[in-house]
This record gives sequence, C-alpha cells and structure tokens, in this order.
Amino acid sequence: MSQALHNAASNFLAGLLPAMVLLVATPVLVHGLGTEGYGLLVLILSVTSYMSMFDINMTAGSVKFIAEYHANRDARRVMQVICFGLVIYTVIAAAGASFLILGAPWLASVFAKSFDDQTVRLVRIAALGFVFSQFQAYLMSVPQGLQRYDISGRVETAFGILAPLFSALFVLMGAQLIEVIWLRNVLGALSLAALVMSCIKLLDNRVHWSWPEKSIRERMLGFTAFAYLSRVASITYAHADKLVIGAVLGARDVAYFTVPALLANRIFSLAFRSIHMVFPMTSALLANSRLAEVERLVIQATRYTFYLNAAAVAAVSVLSGWFLDVWLGPEFAEKGCWIMALVAGGALIDSLTNVPSLVTDGGGRTQLTGSFALVRCVAGLLAVYSGAMLGGIEGVALAHFGTSAVFTVAFLTVFFRIVSPVSIWTWFRQAIAPGAGVGLLIAGGGYICSGLPVDRSLQVAIAIAVMAPVMLVGGWFLVFQEDVRVKIRQRLPCFRRVQ
Repeated sequence: MSQALHNAASNFLAGLLPAMVLLVATPVLVHGLGTEGYGLLVLILSVTSYMSMFDINMTAGSVKFIAEYHANRDARRVMQVICFGLVIYTVIAAAGASFLILGAPWLASVFAKSFDDQTVRLVRIAALGFVFSQFQAYLMSVPQGLQRYDISGRVETAFGILAPLFSALFVLMGAQLIEVIWLRNVLGALSLAALVMSCIKLLDNRVHWSWPEKSIRERMLGFTAFAYLSRVASITYAHADKLVIGAVLGARDVAYFTVPALLANRIFSLAFRSIHMVFPMTSALLANSRLAEVERLVIQATRYTFYLNAAAVAAVSVLSGWFLDVWLGPEFAEKGCWIMALVAGGALIDSLTNVPSLVTDGGGRTQLTGSFALVRCVAGLLAVYSGAMLGGIEGVALAHFGTSAVFTVAFLTVFFRIVSPVSIWTWFRQAIAPGAGVGLLIAGGGYICSGLPVDRSLQVAIAIAVMAPVMLVGGWFLVFQEDVRVKIRQRLPCFRRVQ
C-alpha cells in the first residue's frame, strides 16, 4: 500500500505543478497573443491532439501487460510488449503527421472559421510535435506498467512546467504564434529524449530487440481493440468541443470557453491522476487472484478522490466568478462563470466512473468500457454540436453536463451488475456518502458567506476562511479512516509533541 500511495502522490504532483504554472502563464498568453490568437493556438493544439485518433491505445495494453508480466517476473515478455508497442507507434506517428501535413488546408478551413495561409503553416509545424507526443505517450507506459509513477511523473512535470512557462516568456519578449509552436516542438523532443534515457535506466540497461510471440501480439491487440474506443471518447471529451466551437462560432469563442473549462478540467484531472495506478495494480493483483485487495482498492480509491472532487466543485461553484474576474478580467468572468460551474459539475459526475472503469480495464474487460465509450462518443458529439448551434458556448457546457449524467448512471448500473467485487450500496455508503457530505457542507458555508452585506473581496476572503477549515475538519472526521489518521498523526510534528 505504501508503494500505491507513493505512486498516487507522484502522479498527482505531475499534474499539480504544471497546473499551477499554467495558471500564471495563461493570462500572459491571452493578453500577449490576443483573444483570437490564443483561441487559434488552442484550436491548433486541439487539431493535432485529435490526430491521436490514429492511436489505437496500445499504451493501455502495454501498461496492463507490463504490469502482469513484471508481477510474474517475466522480463523477456516485458521486452516483447515494449518492442511491439514501438512498432505500432511508429506507424501511428507517421500516419498522423502525414495527415496533418497533407490535410492542413482542409483542417484549417473546417475548424478555424477565419483562416489564412499562416494557419495552414502552423498546423504543419505542429505535426512535428505530434510525432514526439505519440512516442512520449507510449513510453510513459513503461514506468507506469512497472508501477514507477515517480519516473514518468518527473518527465511529465518537466514538460508540463517548461511548455507554458517558456511560452509565456517568449510572448513577453514579443514572440508570435509560430515561435510558440516551434518552442513546444523543441521541448517535446527534449522531453522524449529524457524519457528514453529514464526507461533504459529503469530496465537496468538490459534493453534489446525482441519481437513478440504470437500469443502476446494477439492478447495486446485483442485488449487494445476495445481500449481504443475508450481512447476515442477521451480525446473527444478533451478536444471536440473546442473544434466544434471553432467551426460554428469562431476562435474568439474558443478562448472564452476554453479558459474556464480548462481550469475546471485541470482541477479534476489531478484527482484522476492520483488513482491511475489502480489500473496496473488491478492487473497485478488479479494476476495472483488477490480479489479481497481489489475490493479494498475500489473502496479506498473512490472514497478519497471523490472527497477531493466534491470539495473542488463546492469551491468552484462559490468562487468561479470572482476568480475569473481577478485572473483575466470582467469579460471572461461574465462569459465563463456558468461554463466553469457546469464543466466542474459534469466532471464531478464523471469522476464516479473513474475507479470502476480502471478496475474494469485492469481486469481485461475493455469490451465493456470500449462499448460505452463508443456510444458516448457519438452521443456527446451530437449533444455538443446541438448545444453550440442552439445555445453558443453555454449550450456546449450544458451538453457536457447532460452527457456526463446520462452515461455515468448507465455505466455504473452495468458495472455493479457484472464487474464489481462490492455491492453498489456498500460502495455508495463507504466511498461516496462521506465526500458528498463534506462537499455539501463546504458549498453551504461558502454560499452563506457570499451573501454577506460586505465588499465582494471581503466576502471571498470570509468564504475561503470558512470553507478551508470545513474541508479539513470534515475530511478528518467523515472521510479519513483510522489507519490514515494514524499515519498523519505519526508524520505531523504537532501530533508527535502531544503524544
């Protein structure tokens, strides 16, 4: 369990530190590039990221089978898994980059409402970054499959910090959009090189080419075939809304939607990062038939992450308008307040499926998660497009929220009937109810403070002063279990002095 906590903390920090830098860098990029220029940057990055549709999600299969073979101390098959993945990703990188380069005029005309030759050139330059990102995404599976999230976290943290930080510095020095994209390409290459060296060291320098036997190829491709559908849904959720807004409404509205949605999604991605280790851990535990530990993992991982997510939604619902006003100005606050709240609410609903989907995939049942992913992908695209046409960016946010609610209920219903080692009542009572209770207390306290007859800044200060202790005290008594409280007491000096 200590290894699990270490992995969770490493993966969490790999998301937290870049998010903090992005928080500072975003206003610089928005004001330096202009609202439309920043929106165009988001569109280009979304287009290139959407080319990850070529990625058949061999990464998920690699994590699973590296974890499984490593648990059985089969180093030969670990190398076979890695080599097979590298072949697949070479093809993926070549196909995606070719499509971006050759199809740049069409992509620019479809997704950027107002475009020129410069936009086409930017898409083609970003194709190089796509190649680096694909190999980096795959090689992350090596330390993650070996449950060394500290290593993958270091590399990811470095790129996540340097990319927005240097982009902001370049913009302050007068750089234009083309220089920012070239900078990201260079940083992507350096990040990939660092990851390659880390993987070689992690494998004790015993790296050699080993073509996988037929059984491994069949297992990986069979697992990946359905895991790919989950990949499609993930990419769609992350990028399709921006592409639809760009095509229907224009780059300026992309910026107005992306900034609040990006912040909300970053907050909730942190909690998900802390439990991603559930996937390889489930594979390793089931490889040795340790079902009782899987049950405990499901309860505990859900209990603590939902508590964090519920607290985050409570804070966002109370503070979003004030924060956007201070961060980027009243125009973004006016347009983005409800978007941020709706995206955060949808993300909270989605978070209910995080651990169940990881456990399902870890058990090799990707046909279940993949089928839901395919249906959600189609329904989500239709909902987002309809929302953009009927209600603008607010309609897109409502579409996200509604899609999250419908498919979360559907997936959990199937999960607890077919897959789950625990009953839905036990899961709700032990994993969901404590965090939900604390979240309601935080939101209630914050809204009471926001209605006080004082200056807005003082309202916010009082609300934060009330919500933070409610979160800590509520978490201590309602969420943290006794073994966790004991560990905290042992680590904090104030408790040791009392003892």
